This record gives sequence, structure tokens and C-alpha cells, in this order.
Amino acid sequence: MPKSTIYFQPTKKLKFARAFNHLVPGALLLLIGIESLSHGDSEHLVFALLGIGAGAALIISFIRDMRQSAHAAPHGVHWFDIFAGIVIGLEAWHKYKPTKGFQPATLLFIVGVLTFLLGIFHGKLSRFARLTCDENGFVTRPSPFHKLQLGWKDIAAVQVENNAIQITSVNGENRKISLRRVENKNEVMDFFKAHWQKNKTVS
Repeated sequence: MPKSTIYFQPTKKLKFARAFNHLVPGALLLLIGIESLSHGDSEHLVFALLGIGAGAALIISFIRDMRQSAHAAPHGVHWFDIFAGIVIGLEAWHKYKPTKGFQPATLLFIVGVLTFLLGIFHGKLSRFARLTCDENGFVTRPSPFHKLQLGWKDIAAVQVENNAIQITSVNGENRKISLRRVENKNEVMDFFKAHWQKNKTVS
């Protein structure tokens, strides 16, 4: 049986918290673009249009991410973030004054680099929150720093609660898959139970 994977959809509260990764640089670019338009010359017009375009792209990206299905596999890179990061970096370079020390352009450059890196690694970061099952067992990554993997033959009992899947192994050790911050927790529970019932060892 091939591997089956379900991705953990964050709760609305967590989604809005993560949305600042898009909304903050997006709003920043829009404000910079509007400010650049006030100068009126052709040089500032180019940066203004780039900033407004990138800011709008990030807001569209935010809306798309909020509507993404729990079963949708995250894509590899986030091109809107990459584009926005480059535009923010260019704007920082345009505003940078070599004769000054730390300045707003320095902070702008840092935001640009972070936004660019988020775009590059967007897919990898999104894929961590998932549950994968096959005929041998399961592996789950609730976060980039936590991994739980067990074979069905190593599980003695499974208990599904409101916000967690409690697992007791054959050696008596208790494990837990916390779903407190997962919007589609009922789907994840049904997904796990279906594979457990199908593949567990029959005494």
C-alpha cells in the first residue's frame, strides 16, 4: 500500500498569527510605494510600482494561504515572497546612505532577506506539519523540531480524545499526537483511526 499523507491545517488563530509573515512586508511595500509615488519623478515611479505590485502580491498570497485545503500538498517555493524580498532589498539599497551607521534602510534590508528566505523554504516549512501512514506504521511531524514514528505492530492501544491521539506502545510507553492547534483535527483523527484499524496486528 502506498504512503498516504494528510497535512495539518492550522487553526484560524494560528493562521492569523502566521499571516504577519505576509501582511507585514506587504503593508510595508504598499506604504513605501505610496510614499515613492509622491516624489513624482521616473526613478521613484519604478520603485513605487514595484513596491505596490509586490505588496499586493503578498496580500493575495495571504488570502490564498487562508483558503488552502487541509489535503492540499504545499508547493515548493513561494514566488510572491521571493519577489517581495527582492523588491524590499532593492528599496533598501536605494535608500541606503553609506555615510550613516544603522539606519531604516538596514532594517528594511533585513526584512527583505527574511522575506526572501521564507519564500525559498516555504514548502519545506509547510510540509513538517503532517501525518503519513502506510502498511508498516506512521510518522508525524507536528513541528520542524518534533518527529514521532511507530510501527503498527509496536502499538498496543489507541485512544482518540478531543485534542489528541493517545498511543500506548506494547512496552507500556505512552505517546501523544497533539492536535490542539490543528483546524482539521477530526479529519486527522479519522485518517489515523482508519489506517490503525486496517493495519493493526490481529491477536
